[in-house]
Amino acid sequence: MLGVPLVTMVGDRELTIENYVGIIEYGEDIIRIKCKAVNVSITAKNLELKTMTDEFLYITGRFECFSYEY
Repeated sequence: MLGVPLVTMVGDRELTIENYVGIIEYGEDIIRIKCKAVNVSITAKNLELKTMTDEFLYITGRFECFSYEY
């Protein structure tokens, strides 16, 4: 399934997303990520984008909600 985001979540504190295109929105408590097939929305307390490469995003915080936007 090409273009689908590969999401790895460790508890409610760490998240890695692969196969992303870009960031739509980024703030203190929300990040919305553009992927080829679907967008991803994450709300969290103390949200922080720790690492951003061409291959993946590494995000930390206390995650409250994770959803796909079709």
